[in-house]
Amino acid sequence: MNKRPFVHLLKSPLGWYYFDVNKNEIVKITENIYHAIKNNICIDQGTQDDINYLESRGYLSENRVKEIEHTLTAYASYYLEHNVERITLQLTQNCNLRCAYCVYSEFKYDSNRSHTNKRMTFQTAKSCIDFLLEHSRDAELVYVSFYGGEPLLEFALLKKITEYIENSFEGKDVKLSITTNGTLLSDEVVDFLLDKKVTTTVSLDGPREIHNSSRHFASNGEGSYDMIIGNLLRAIHRYPNFKQLLSFNMVIDPQNEYIATNRFYEEHDDLYGIPIRSTFIDDIHSLEKITVSEEYKLAYNYDLFLAYLESFGLLKEQQVSMMATEALNRILDKFEKMRSYNILPDKYAPSGPCIPGQARLFVTVDGDFYPCEKVNEESNALCIGNVICGFNYEQVLRILNIGSLTNELCRNCWAINHCGLCAKHADNKNELSGELKASFCNTTKAQVEDEFLSMIMINEMKDVLKG
Repeated sequence: MNKRPFVHLLKSPLGWYYFDVNKNEIVKITENIYHAIKNNICIDQGTQDDINYLESRGYLSENRVKEIEHTLTAYASYYLEHNVERITLQLTQNCNLRCAYCVYSEFKYDSNRSHTNKRMTFQTAKSCIDFLLEHSRDAELVYVSFYGGEPLLEFALLKKITEYIENSFEGKDVKLSITTNGTLLSDEVVDFLLDKKVTTTVSLDGPREIHNSSRHFASNGEGSYDMIIGNLLRAIHRYPNFKQLLSFNMVIDPQNEYIATNRFYEEHDDLYGIPIRSTFIDDIHSLEKITVSEEYKLAYNYDLFLAYLESFGLLKEQQVSMMATEALNRILDKFEKMRSYNILPDKYAPSGPCIPGQARLFVTVDGDFYPCEKVNEESNALCIGNVICGFNYEQVLRILNIGSLTNELCRNCWAINHCGLCAKHADNKNELSGELKASFCNTTKAQVEDEFLSMIMINEMKDVLKG
């Protein structure tokens, strides 16, 4: 061989592979081809012939992106003017809990807002809904999400906004959702959520001892587990259909025991089957960084392996952790959506950034716009406008093209098609930092490689079972 193809080599116990960056495909190869690519030398003519064949089909190209620019740069203004899909309204910055890992804690996070009593006025909310209506003309379906703080502290406002939405979006399908800590799910609230078909995400971190170690009431410091579980069970017993609107968001502290974290879903049969979305504690701007123990990794990977076996019909669903099933489903969903290409274009960008404000526009209590609810509300670098003046397009394009901050790294990165880094990872309080963004690259590539190896293992197991 006399060239360096743009690929990433992968190896499993049963075979040799590479990820072809230009094709966006995982390709199975022989051991000889694997070593020829790795060492840039062919040891026999047969291997060279195999490589020549792959090259004739467009594989093993050396092509790299010439300029980092997001493919939707020229269309961003159109999408924001005509096709905004979701708006998330911060009804309040107040919360009746004080969770140990909360990004709004002034004790552990030095770059975000803290809890306040500020609330969104109905006039601001009305202006937000009018803005969404005006900027979603080409969207067949739009979403309105209620967020906080704890949004159910402003239940009266939520009901008033919902009524305004129903009277405004005639002829357009609107889906409503809420993210809540679950402590205020009274009968009246549940009646309303069910009547309006509001998709409800409840934050719940596992069994009592783990949940209560982090999620305390602000008033007395006591754990919130019993109240949340009581509210959920009462709601489901009254209205079994309410379960169809529910999902859980589990924030995982890997310093806790994995088995204990997972045990909750085995102890509550009435809640079994409710979808789970699990995420690690967000420590990007935390003063205390999170470490994952080897014991936690081993226990998690064992459960994930059981989820693989269940997907092949070798175990019953009840024997498998719902957390592991959810993680496996994320991997499968990603690869089902993985498209093959012919070759990378001259202008391209890492896959992480979406058009800021188009997919999940976040609006603070004051009417300020941010790309989503996960970013720092105190950062001038991430504010993309407000409900009065509209979008700041210069800022939108700067955030959309954060790949340009690490131009050479991104051009030559084999994970460019699968990078999840966005402006949040480059936000250095009030500026976007290429150095900060680059500090997440190794972790991101390791995660992508793990996902590739998982997919390879799944396909190999299918072949074994067929054989």
